[in-house]
Amino acid sequence: AEPKAAAKELISAGSGISLALPSAARIGAAMGMETLPLTVNEGRRAVQGLGLEPRLLPEAAYRASEGKPALEAKEIYFRYEKNGADVLKAASLAIYPGEILALVGGNGAGKTTLLSVLSGCLVPYRGSVCCAGVRKKGRFSAFEERIAFLRQDPRTLFSAETVAEELHRTASNRSAENIEQRVAEAARLMDIGELFERHPFDLSGGEQQRAAIAKVLLTEPDVLLLDEPTKGLDAGMKAVLGQKLLALKESGLAILIVSHDTEFCAEYADRAGFMFDGAVTAENSSRGFFCENTFYTTAANRIARDICRNALLTNEVIGLVNGSGR
Repeated sequence: AEPKAAAKELISAGSGISLALPSAARIGAAMGMETLPLTVNEGRRAVQGLGLEPRLLPEAAYRASEGKPALEAKEIYFRYEKNGADVLKAASLAIYPGEILALVGGNGAGKTTLLSVLSGCLVPYRGSVCCAGVRKKGRFSAFEERIAFLRQDPRTLFSAETVAEELHRTASNRSAENIEQRVAEAARLMDIGELFERHPFDLSGGEQQRAAIAKVLLTEPDVLLLDEPTKGLDAGMKAVLGQKLLALKESGLAILIVSHDTEFCAEYADRAGFMFDGAVTAENSSRGFFCENTFYTTAANRIARDICRNALLTNEVIGLVNGSGR
């Protein structure tokens, strides 16, 4: 089918696949357009054609996080070879309990290296990493400490024949008390109870992500580090993962996401920062960061910037064109 007609049919049918359609198509459908736009430029022209007066969405003033950080890195320097170039250069950041911080940036900026240093897998030659006020010295295991690190490929965490065995092993390594209860709680939180008898490698990408997060949660961390957590996930599974992360945040966990998925970060992160040339810069509230950025922003913001420069999500723009606000 012709792409624009196919998009209209998916939205009209209420298909879950419509979540994966371009923001322009979903906004155009809300406007009642017969031929849906697919590109940002087409979407912008359609929105501009409504002749709406420019406005701003109400938003809370950005406040810097207060209290003690769950994890703090100060002036981190790291290089892979003694005489090699620095990959991290005075990199500093703080993550607080009950928040999601997202880091974006180009390939080679040092994002994954920073995660490895924060988790204790790599040791900087200068600077400090503190968790709950305790400075880390030398090498330490992420699974024995208060920091859980989920790499890009969750399969690297799995070694058991079933998901249930995977979770029970991890729970028993942490403590011999209440193993069944703790496993059941982690499974409930990640909604993987029906996967218990499956081999981890037989799961879909989204199921593997959820099983891996359940496993690392059983180490009872204070901080969860996620490297490209939406890689390979469809739109529906991204939404499921996002809701699970919000639940973890509400429980008091500090979460750091490194990702190229701007749309996901914009929707679920509380704060966002840009990593460039080995350091973290331009940190702000998620809305402030993405709405003030011309490259790292959402398609919805690009489409609606002329009528509402702080609209960030597709549903917000749909609310604007429907006259209902957010």
